[in-house]
Formats: sequence, C-alpha cells, structure tokens
Amino acid sequence: MSLILLGMGTNASAQVYFEADWIYMKRNHDSSGNLVNGPESIPAGVADYDFEPGYRFKLGGDFFDYRVDASFTSINSWSGSSSGTLGGAVIFDDTALATDNVLSPRNVLRQAAMFNDFGANNETLESERLRAGATYSATSGTNYKDWEINIGTSEYASRYRFSGGFRRIDLDDINRVNLRGTFDALDTDDGAIFGDLNNDPNDALSHLALSSTGLVNVSGSGDGFQSFASPGGVDTLIYEAAGKARNNLSGGQVVFTGRVIDAEWITVETIGKAGVYHNNVSASVQETVAGSGNDNSVYRRTFSDNANTASFAGNVGLRGIVSLTDYVNLVAGYEVLFISNVALGADQTNGLQRDLLGNNFFKAQTNGSLIAHGGTVGLEFLW
Repeated sequence: MSLILLGMGTNASAQVYFEADWIYMKRNHDSSGNLVNGPESIPAGVADYDFEPGYRFKLGGDFFDYRVDASFTSINSWSGSSSGTLGGAVIFDDTALATDNVLSPRNVLRQAAMFNDFGANNETLESERLRAGATYSATSGTNYKDWEINIGTSEYASRYRFSGGFRRIDLDDINRVNLRGTFDALDTDDGAIFGDLNNDPNDALSHLALSSTGLVNVSGSGDGFQSFASPGGVDTLIYEAAGKARNNLSGGQVVFTGRVIDAEWITVETIGKAGVYHNNVSASVQETVAGSGNDNSVYRRTFSDNANTASFAGNVGLRGIVSLTDYVNLVAGYEVLFISNVALGADQTNGLQRDLLGNNFFKAQTNGSLIAHGGTVGLEFLW
C-alpha cells in the first residue's frame, strides 16, 4: 500500500540510493451488506479501523538520463472491531414488520426458518427470532504487501519525471461477525408460545430445517434448537459468519513525480501513480450456528470460490526531502492509496445464493474497494 517514492538528493554526484521508511496508515470501512436490516441495522463489517504501522524499503540508481528503482512495502494487519446490544427482537423469517429488525435475506437462519416439509417441521407456521437484548460483535483484519520495479526519467534530467513498470499487490482480508441471543418461536396466527392450548408445533428450529440449508451437525446433540426455557436454563443461539478473501494483483503502472519546491536544502514533490491489474481472487464463507445453555448443538456450512477480475490501484501524495548531509536525506510525506474491484471479507456473505432447484452455492464477491491514507517518515542514503 505504498506510494512510489522517487529518491532524490542534493548531491549531483550520487548515482545509487537506498531508502527505509516507517509508515503509519489507516484504511476505510467499506462493506456493501448487513447482517441485520431494520431500525437497528448491523453491518457485516466493522465500523472503523485503527491506524497501523508498516515499513517500506527501496533501492534505486540513476544511469545517464534514466532511473531504475525497486521497492517493497508491508503494512501490519489493519484491524478493527465493533459491538453492541439490540433493543428489539431480530426476526429470522418473512414475518417481520417494517419496524422490526430482520436477518439478511442470504442468512442461513433465515433460509432454515422458512423451511416447510408440510408436516411437523413446517417452520412457516412460526416466527423464529431472537428476543430483544441480543448482542453482536464484529472483528476484521487486513494484510497488505506491495512489490514494484520501475524505469523512467532520472531526477537529474528533468523537474518532472515519468516512469513505468510492474507492480504486485497482495491483499488479504478476513471478517467475523456474530449474533447471540435468546431463541424464540411464536405462532404466526396468534403469537402463542410453548404450553399454550392454541400453540402450534414445533416450537423449535428443527434439525431437518437446518440441514436443508446445507448446515452439517459438527458436534453436540444435533437435534435443532428449542425456543423455550427448561430447568437447565434458557436456550441461547449463537450465529457467526466468517468471510475470507485473498487478492493477488499483478500488472503494469505509470508514475509521475514533479518537484514543486527545489531549494538548496529542501525539496518538495508531488507523486501520482496508477495501474490496471489482473486480480486472482480466492474467497470463502463459513457460517456456524451453535446452541448454549440447554442445547450444545453446533451446525456449520462452508463455501469457497475463485475468480479473476480486472482491478485498479492508484496513489497520490506529497513529500518533502531535507538534506542532512551530502549523502543522507530525511524524508517525510503523506499519501493516499485507492484500490477498486477487490474481494473483501465482509462482502462475501453477499455471494451466498440458491439456484432454481434450491441448491446452495457461493460466488466470490469482487466489487469491493479500499482507501488508505497516512504519513511516512524515513531516511535516504546516497552514494
């Protein structure tokens, strides 16, 4: 996630340089989907990310009127988290009113809650939900690495310099979001609950309904989830979605650098860079539904997919160079990175789909974007 920094010193005899920078940058939050829709909507991704440190190393040299340079940049994991408590219930199925919170249409619990076997497992007779007071949390992490090599005009040849080259960007993103609350199932005709004389079966989210979605019982009793309290305690339902995405971008770029101040001891320059890249994407989604309290059942389903797409990446920035000696410069700047058409972990639940035959499948989502910004400071050595 780096801006190409074209080293330049005040000593005209310098032919080769090495630069080491410390980077401190923050990325934006960008997620196109929600876990819960409604008045208390919950995004699938976290609300904010922290500033994180990183580093950049660069080696280059001037040969006659040309410059060749190569760099490597790494940003430690961008991380973020968010959590909260919902004042209202969360409806699983299609019985929600406009004022209710409701699960995303692609959520596995919503799919199970609308299962109908025209018998004892007819979930459409009940409104499955989490009672008011459910809690949620989300965590996310992003790793960024950047390699590039360029050739172009030497800084000694012109005030404005152009270069082009090859760039490789690896962007890995993971997001986990979970929802925890007391499970309930009310009759859709009269709102009766377990024990009522008018109560309809089955007062549960049955094993058959859950398994119809592709969920597999990986541990515990595997008997679905009950919606009532017993002497052992209240049934609690936990849902978690984990989205992972790996982007490998490679392609060509062009770079522009222009000096706006060129004094004896200080130089200020603007830098811009842009390229179009082939992006090889691998992505996955794992949904887990687990019981707590009366029920120890754990159900899970996992999907993965690969995709290829064209992505764009660009950088803009401003930096200053202060000459400490004839062979050492202090460099500092501010830069912005933009990448489009990439897969982000929080978006991957949007790729859960069903075909006309009711089969579940997953398609990697590659329409995400990332913007990062922050400062850099480092030293440049010339010889």
